[in-house]
Amino acid sequence: MAETSATATVAATIDERPGPIAPRTATDLAGLGAGVALAVTGVVLAIAFTDTIGGMQADLIRAVGRFPSAGRRAAIGPAQVAAVVVPVVALRTLRRRHAL
Repeated sequence: MAETSATATVAATIDERPGPIAPRTATDLAGLGAGVALAVTGVVLAIAFTDTIGGMQADLIRAVGRFPSAGRRAAIGPAQVAAVVVPVVALRTLRRRHAL
């Protein structure tokens, strides 16, 4: 008896549906509009009232200048760390919540 071997090739087609796409709602557009309006208002106010911003910065410098020298030096490190850490934490939080 002779043995015969036959190789069969089977091709399978898998159709996957794409994930659902969430449509934009009126609430999304309202939030976008409010954000843009707030940003534009902030830019306009910053341009229009540059003297006020300069005055605020001068007041802040005077207030910090009243601290004892050792206190100012001790506050520099934590302030610099916070200036780096806070934006990083905020971005990570936004990415987790909104999957950016």
